[in-house]
Amino acid sequence: MKQYVFPYRSIEAGSKIVLYAAGDVGQDYYRQLQVTGYCEVVLWLDRTPNTSNVHLPETITNLSSDEYDWIVIAIERADLMESIKSFLVTLGVPFHKIMDTPPVVMPLISRYSQLTLNEWLADTHRVKAELLSYFNRAEGQIYYFESLIQEIKMGCLHDGQLKPVVQQRAIQLVEDELSSTEMRLVQLRLLLEADCFDKRMMRLFVKSIGELSHNSAQKYWLLNDVSAIWMHYTDVLYEDFWLDKQHVMKGYAEELDLSWNPPPYRKENNRTICVLSIGFYFDSPMKSTSSIVKELIRRNYQVHVIDLIPFRSDSGTNFLQPKYSHLLPGISADQYDRIREYYPEPIHLHYSNAPTMRERQQEILDLISDIDPYGIFDLTDEYGLISSYYYREYPTIYLPIRKTRESSSFFHRFVTSNNLPIDVHAPIREDQVLAVPIFVENVHPKRVFKRNEYGFAIDDILVVTVGYRLNVDISPELVETFCTAMRANPKVKWIYVAPDEHRYMVENYSHLIGKQIFPWGYENDLAGLYGMCDIYLNPQRFGGGLSIALAMQHGLALASPIGADASMMYAGEELAVQDEKGLASYVMRMANSPDLLAHNQAVMHRKASAWNIERFVDKLIEGVDEIAGELEARNT
Repeated sequence: MKQYVFPYRSIEAGSKIVLYAAGDVGQDYYRQLQVTGYCEVVLWLDRTPNTSNVHLPETITNLSSDEYDWIVIAIERADLMESIKSFLVTLGVPFHKIMDTPPVVMPLISRYSQLTLNEWLADTHRVKAELLSYFNRAEGQIYYFESLIQEIKMGCLHDGQLKPVVQQRAIQLVEDELSSTEMRLVQLRLLLEADCFDKRMMRLFVKSIGELSHNSAQKYWLLNDVSAIWMHYTDVLYEDFWLDKQHVMKGYAEELDLSWNPPPYRKENNRTICVLSIGFYFDSPMKSTSSIVKELIRRNYQVHVIDLIPFRSDSGTNFLQPKYSHLLPGISADQYDRIREYYPEPIHLHYSNAPTMRERQQEILDLISDIDPYGIFDLTDEYGLISSYYYREYPTIYLPIRKTRESSSFFHRFVTSNNLPIDVHAPIREDQVLAVPIFVENVHPKRVFKRNEYGFAIDDILVVTVGYRLNVDISPELVETFCTAMRANPKVKWIYVAPDEHRYMVENYSHLIGKQIFPWGYENDLAGLYGMCDIYLNPQRFGGGLSIALAMQHGLALASPIGADASMMYAGEELAVQDEKGLASYVMRMANSPDLLAHNQAVMHRKASAWNIERFVDKLIEGVDEIAGELEARNT
């Protein structure tokens, strides 16, 4: 027996929805919406309507598409989704309004908590009882509190006075009422899910993770979540965040109590380099390291690439499932062949298959000790939490992958771009900064994208934005200014490549979608897509670096504000606008001036053409040489 959870995360509170299907999934969805009031069901459809409030699918033709925000397909069978979507489109339903998120299945033993917001605010005894029930029944799923989470989210959305009351109550519970570390962590995660998280809670979250003991797998996943939370909620960073996180990371490594007795550091005649990777599952980090590793091989170094992420969960240990991290199986034969495409022979590959979190990390430390490298290039991007061991004995250079400025790992040098002046703060010291020239491997298109295949005219100005977090990164203000400017110039079209639709854009500019705004979804051939585009529009955000660099390599103009650090790293301040408010007008000036557009494109292509792997690796080796001298002096 099981129940189905409405896709709350994909649909804004207060939306008007059409519910398609009245089977088990549809019945569960309808009951939840009636209880929570989360959305208004304006129409319920099914091919075999069995109650008076369920109608035949063709009934939707009686509604204008402006009368509903989404049509939610409430079925479990994935093989029916595509045919239903196609059928709905033939009935005139806009494709972008069809929500086909598969239902989350919850066993009945994990049925929701019925704790209300009023009870949560007033009854500490009831809160504790519901938390105990969570640990007994919910199998680590914070969805157990889904109705309370949605009640908090909706209440704070509609009542500006409620949010500070809810936040203060959360602080009171965590600081004064909940003696269990596990309870405090679940309570804080609940507020994060409800979008009521703030700096005080982030401080308590980091502190509570540090207090968690004898559960290394859970601690590992929580620390990984901390590394991602601030990217999605940048206003939760407090002054000592990075120092506190570094302290907790070190405590985690010490709690593992790993054995570490490497041989004395060997500098002379040692041409072995360890490259610690963010993971063999994902193409992006392998692309980032492949060229570096191949250049080291060309220089006659022996290179060992080690996957440092113990991605698998230890069975039965997680009382709180990760929010942002992934629980993955071991490396299959097919995956290994794909990895070898990035790291061909004679590169050595290493991946731990030990059964537990602690054993996997011990195996990695033993491997580093056996290899006895001249230096370590650490590209683990805060996913690797045992750097406090190996950095003491070997020159360790940290190369950030997602984060261009911050790190709470342990290292001797922190790589940053020559183009990016770094605001040095703890735990990074000024003497640790290693400024290097840029290098990004040039990616060739897999196919040719032709404008006429997508309904674009030859003289349209195609503007593109790419990113996994565009729903967060593109501000409502930028949507307003750019969409207003586009309406005055119908030749300008905006393609945004992201896994999720931009809620504000859909809610306020649905009339432009398919005409001047084009949601693209995921695209695995960005180089091909860029081939038919003109301008890359980069919002004031953190990240987007590889998509920007690739756009520059393929000759796109760049419209970006000063301070968007990924674009500053690759393009510098030349041609950047002062702030995000100037982006729309700058794009329109380029759209109306072929000379200005061509000038920007030429500058970006020239900058990208200067990127050089040889000079990049030269700097890395110089950094290792310098640290090696320091370690040798220390040991003597």
